[in-house]
Amino acid sequence: MSDLSAQRLPVIRCAMCHKPVDRIFVDHNEHMMVIDITVWCHGDTDKMQLTQKFMAEIGREGEQQIFTRGGVAFQSKLLTEAPKELRHA
Repeated sequence: MSDLSAQRLPVIRCAMCHKPVDRIFVDHNEHMMVIDITVWCHGDTDKMQLTQKFMAEIGREGEQQIFTRGGVAFQSKLLTEAPKELRHA
């Protein structure tokens, strides 16, 4: 499994306030073969899980993109809290 840590991650921005998230926690669960990424911003929490299968499927090039592109958290919350006329059907 990849050596993913909060120090190696690119900046993860909040979709709600457009600022870098307040805090990032990366947990390697070797038993479940997943990497859990938890971020906190504006008093809320968002989570993402990277499975070993996903990491194998994206390969080294995809993994490199994870470390070089910025991430966005709270996108689903933004969509559910957006005015009805702005939501996707």
